[in-house]
Amino acid sequence: AIHNNADATMELTNVTISGNEAYSSGGLSNSGTADLINVTIANNTGDGIGLFSAGSVVNSILSGNTDENCGVVMTSFSLGSNLDSDASCGFTGSGDLQDTPAMLQPLRYVNSTIPTHSPLVDSPVVDSGDPGHCPVNDARGVTRPLDGDGTGGAVCDRGAHEYDPVTDKPRTFIPLVGRES
Repeated sequence: AIHNNADATMELTNVTISGNEAYSSGGLSNSGTADLINVTIANNTGDGIGLFSAGSVVNSILSGNTDENCGVVMTSFSLGSNLDSDASCGFTGSGDLQDTPAMLQPLRYVNSTIPTHSPLVDSPVVDSGDPGHCPVNDARGVTRPLDGDGTGGAVCDRGAHEYDPVTDKPRTFIPLVGRES
């Protein structure tokens, strides 16, 4: 989990905050000013964001956090193109999605030493970010944007991981069944 003090300013770009546990603010607590750009906050216990005093959020994903994705209403902080899977954040910016499943794969390493939640091919985060706030690379160093949905146009994804249709396919395990003769 990350805590930003009242007199501090931080910018998080292409960051994944996942699997943390706390009584409150399991993912992020911000008493100062925080700008979140293409951040994924998923699967934390004790709210994804428990406190947010000032700053902005754009092209980010809040999904699968308990008790809620946001323990504080974030309406005035959204610059748009965010996804909130449980509608607790109150995002109302252009392109924001509320109460929408992110459809992310479990935290894993995909051609990188940085673990991320890669989206499934039909995830609403693929090719749906705001190009005006799109970093040049994702958390793994993969160039943004890619044509993740195969429609012929490369658009930035939401979150820390840019979906690559070649390398991000879900892993399929086929059990080997032996038979004695």
